Amino acid sequence: MSIPMSTPTGTLVLAAHGAGDASPANQQVREIAYRLRQVSSFRRVEPAFRLGRPSFATALRGLGPETAVVVPLLTSRGYFYNRVLAHEVNRYRLPGVGPRILTAPLGEHPRLLELAQERILEAWRRLGCETGSTVIVIGHGTRRHPQSGDTTRALADSLKDRLQSRLPHRSSKVQVEPAFLDASPGLEGVVAAHGAGPLVALPFLFGGGGHTDRDIPQCLEKHLGPSGRAPRQTPWAVTAPLGESKVLEELVLDLAEKAVLSRSSHSPSAAAPHLPEAPVSLREANETAGFERMPQARTVPKQAPSKGVAHG
Repeated sequence: MSIPMSTPTGTLVLAAHGAGDASPANQQVREIAYRLRQVSSFRRVEPAFRLGRPSFATALRGLGPETAVVVPLLTSRGYFYNRVLAHEVNRYRLPGVGPRILTAPLGEHPRLLELAQERILEAWRRLGCETGSTVIVIGHGTRRHPQSGDTTRALADSLKDRLQSRLPHRSSKVQVEPAFLDASPGLEGVVAAHGAGPLVALPFLFGGGGHTDRDIPQCLEKHLGPSGRAPRQTPWAVTAPLGESKVLEELVLDLAEKAVLSRSSHSPSAAAPHLPEAPVSLREANETAGFERMPQARTVPKQAPSKGVAHG
C-alpha cells in the first residue's frame, strides 16, 4: 500500500512511547519505519520516542519547511497524546517551519476491530471451544487521563456484538470485558472474578513487551492455573498483541493519507500544526480522522486511580 500522490511529500513520523533504545518495543517501531520507507510516498519515514532516541524534539526540530505527518502508535487519546505529543508538535510553530499534522492515534482505526476478531477466533480454535467463553480486552490505561480507556471499552463493546453473531446457537453467550494494567477495572480483579468456562485475553497494546510476554500470562496462571495442564483447570489463551501485525503498516499509511488529503481540501492559510482539542470523545476522534462512526463506550462510574507508571 502507498499513499496515492503524484510526487513524494514531506516526512512521516511514527511517534511511540518507547521503553528504551535496546527494548523490543523500540526495535519494533524502527522495523515498521524501515518497511514503510520501502512502500510509502513520503520522502522520509522516521521513528520518534518519549523513552528512546531519537526524541520527539530531535525528530521534529530538523524538518524545516516540509510537511510532517505525525502518526501516534498509541491505542487511545490519553495523557501522552493530549499533553505530551500535542505539546511537542505545537512548540515548533515557527517562521519557516512547514505544517505539522498530528493524526488520530493508531488504536482508533476501525480496521483494528477486524484484526481483534481474527485473533480471538484463532484462540478459540486452539482451545477448541466457543460456547460460554469469556474475552478480556486488555488496555494499558492511565490514571492521568480519565478517557484513556475509551477506545478499549469501545473495542470490547463492538467485539461482543460481532462475536455473539458468529455463535451457532443463539442461546450461547460470549462475555467480553475490558480490563487495564494501570486503571480500573484492573486486570487482576477481572481475572480473579472469572467463573467457569474458557477465557481468551486480547492485549490491546502496541509493543507490549514484558506485559504480553510475562505480566498477562502470569496473572492468568496465578488465578486460573496452567492452561490445559489438568481436566479441571480453566482453559485460557493470550493472543498476540494487536501491535504485532503487518496490517498496522497499512493502517499507519491510511491515517497519514487521510490527514494530508483533509488538510489539502481545507487549504489552510497558515503553516500551523493540526492539533486535537482535549479532551475529545471517541466519536469526535473518529469523525475528525475521517472514519465511520464507531460505537460509543458505555459510561462507567469514576473509580479511584490505581498506582503504577502511566503510559498514556
